[in-house]
Amino acid sequence: MIEPKFQFKKDSNSIILNEDLFIDRHGEQTLFRDFASHLSKDYNIIMFYGIGGVGKSRLLSRLQPIFTEIYSDYFSFHADLEDVNNRTIGELLLQFVENQKGRGVKFDAFNLAYASYFSKKYAGKKYGRTADKFARKYETIFNLIGIFDNGCIGTAVDIVEHLLAYARNKRLDKFITEDVKTFPSLTITEIESRLPAYFLYDIQRAKASAPEAGILFTIDSFEALNVSQSESIHRWRNEAWVQDIIANFHKDIIGNCVFAITGRDRLDWGKDWEPYITTHQLRDFNRYWSREYLEECRIKDEKI
Repeated sequence: MIEPKFQFKKDSNSIILNEDLFIDRHGEQTLFRDFASHLSKDYNIIMFYGIGGVGKSRLLSRLQPIFTEIYSDYFSFHADLEDVNNRTIGELLLQFVENQKGRGVKFDAFNLAYASYFSKKYAGKKYGRTADKFARKYETIFNLIGIFDNGCIGTAVDIVEHLLAYARNKRLDKFITEDVKTFPSLTITEIESRLPAYFLYDIQRAKASAPEAGILFTIDSFEALNVSQSESIHRWRNEAWVQDIIANFHKDIIGNCVFAITGRDRLDWGKDWEPYITTHQLRDFNRYWSREYLEECRIKDEKI
């Protein structure tokens, strides 16, 4: 008899997991609601930490609806550091920009700065217009600097006039255009360090028409920055660039701003940051909530 050595077998008694099911965490949701309703600190950072699989990511997804109950006008940004492509200032901010498309913020200044950063970082790189994932990912930047058709990325010096024309067309402030002129003489690291300021500038322009709007940043899987890294000095360095982004969002510069972060370890950024960070550990479900979850998943066996 001819038959495969292995087959998936359908079992009518198999467990059906409800991906939308969210059990308990009432205390954590209340904590976040109170936190987001009283933003009196210079920086407002809330950190939920706990072991893998305890529900940090699911909790993070519940925070935006709570935030929108408090702020009828709001801007929200999300990134997961489990994705290795989000682990630098430039790429994390680019991810924030991508998930805000069509939602009220025009990132004209950031795109301008990122185009210069991009052209210096990838100068001379060859790409294909249609099949290349690289080209598809950065199509906005290619279109911005007018080099999409030549298949080779020009240098920052070559494109500076494109960028200045773009800045004038978008009516960006003069200090933006003056700063852009210095980009060809800056290193990649120096340009990258400027990106949060350009990102902030765009949010400020959008927020001018809704000054009471709230701003929510959610960052998941923070522990991914320090996989297999135990030395505290190296851990601090790996996390410092996230601090550099947050440092731009002082309440006197832009109000009603919250950073919600999840990870396996508690944030420890030293004395300067300690007053601005609220931490909460997520623990295992108690017996009541464990039972409810199992029942919702159709697991009725008392032995289980």
